[in-house]
Amino acid sequence: RIAGAAALTVGLVGLGAPAYADFRSVPDPADATGSLNDIRRVGIDHTKGRVWLRIKVTDLRRSPGAGHGFASAGIYFDTKPGDKGPEYLLTTGLYSGMDYQLIEVEGFGTHTGEPMSCGHRITLDYKRDVVRGWVARACLKRPDAVRLAVKMVDDYDASHPVVDWLKGFRFKVLDVHF
Repeated sequence: RIAGAAALTVGLVGLGAPAYADFRSVPDPADATGSLNDIRRVGIDHTKGRVWLRIKVTDLRRSPGAGHGFASAGIYFDTKPGDKGPEYLLTTGLYSGMDYQLIEVEGFGTHTGEPMSCGHRITLDYKRDVVRGWVARACLKRPDAVRLAVKMVDDYDASHPVVDWLKGFRFKVLDVHF
């Protein structure tokens, strides 16, 4: 079964390089109510060494239950805002024991390489219903600007998968300065 997860859109735009990092948090309405993993809020923090993210969902579970489908998240990183589409994708399953990986992509569909071994991490906090993660800026070739899109896909019912993009947009730009 094909799985996906949490769709978000957030932009980080470097407008000069102040000596501080900036944090933004974006709420998302209950618009994927057919899934326990409906995205409710996404936070992002662009620091000197890492791009941090926090995705709050409705009800993150350790297991989908017997006979149930699969849910996952894809976090897209656009490091060249002048070009069309993202350059990197951080994927993760949303259940205990599932793996995550960072790969290079061309747009939203074509994977262009093997999983990357540079610094990145995803953790699932079932008590707080939160997906936390980070990617080292060095993995992204230290861009001045980073824009994110997060997509959640829940395949609980394979004939009717639930897809959730934060507020329904891809790459909605919110300024976050580094």
